[in-house]
Amino acid sequence: DSGHEGWLTPDAHYVRRYGDRLLCLHLNDNDKTWDKHFLPGDGKADFDGILSDLRTVGFQGPVTLEVAYRGTYPERYTPQEYVGRCYEIAESMAERLALSE
Repeated sequence: DSGHEGWLTPDAHYVRRYGDRLLCLHLNDNDKTWDKHFLPGDGKADFDGILSDLRTVGFQGPVTLEVAYRGTYPERYTPQEYVGRCYEIAESMAERLALSE
């Protein structure tokens, strides 16, 4: 879970260390003070690094977004727009991981 790593164990680089054992993955972001379940890219996680590590270890398992429509999101997006944004991010992540082929 990218949010847990960023909040509880920053700079642990678990994908690099244990990527050969990784079966599935939850992606979310936060401000590193709490597990806020932000959309990837809306917090402080290094998603370029995370995705690079996943490519390096050859990860091909399922990836889910574990995000929450709370905080400032209702002010920024309707529920439908939020779901659309989630889809855009998931599609981008899949392309960057080369999972969309």
